[in-house]
Amino acid sequence: MNPILNRTLLLSAICSGLLLGMLGSAPLRAAETTAGASLGLVSDYRVRGVSQTQRNPAVQAGWTLSSDSGFSLKFWGSNVDFSSADGSASTSLELDLVMRYSDAFGDSESASWSVAFGQYYYPGYDELNYPELYLDLAFGDFTVELVHSDDYAATGDTAVIGILGYSFGLGEGLNLGMSYGSVSTDIRLFGDTGDPTSRDFTDSFGFYRISLSRQWRPDGVTLSLQWHDTDVDETHCPNNTCTGAWVAGISQSF
Repeated sequence: MNPILNRTLLLSAICSGLLLGMLGSAPLRAAETTAGASLGLVSDYRVRGVSQTQRNPAVQAGWTLSSDSGFSLKFWGSNVDFSSADGSASTSLELDLVMRYSDAFGDSESASWSVAFGQYYYPGYDELNYPELYLDLAFGDFTVELVHSDDYAATGDTAVIGILGYSFGLGEGLNLGMSYGSVSTDIRLFGDTGDPTSRDFTDSFGFYRISLSRQWRPDGVTLSLQWHDTDVDETHCPNNTCTGAWVAGISQSF
């Protein structure tokens, strides 16, 4: 069996076991389950500061099944634009599956934590599929996220990502958010990735985001404007996919 598939199945089993174990430790009771959906349009789909659509717009949709026991299952999709160097494989679709367990710290109403396993699929270009594990902490308006992957961006190598975030309300439905993150890895992600003797490449990098959003009603449309950027050398960045850019978006939750 493919070693990457082996690791993905193992990570899935470990994460599922942890989630089921935590659920099983809760008092037996009838859990209430709710379903929600979202639909959105963005001018550019960015992940950790890097465009996934060659700086073009993306339509995105998701569906989440949540239980008051803390467990949730999320399906999410977006159009992307990836192709292999020789043109033998390409994809225009990303599909995500995320399993999560969330809980509060004791009786706190402002501090919480969650663990999650995410698997990312790219139909038509299966070599890009890869998994990630998440630990998220929230303390009021502050958030901390730690991410680990042993096959980051389908490279077969390990990466650890840390993200710090802060958001607060400005009144009248406006919300301002900001975050900074760092990808720590030995993988040649940008620049001269094909020549192992070359030193003209970028591996670990930082990224940040500043966002302003407004939800018109509790169940209404949300408009957003975000600035994304990275510290990747512009000469290493194909088609300016990791240089700074404004991203406008509109979304609706159901």
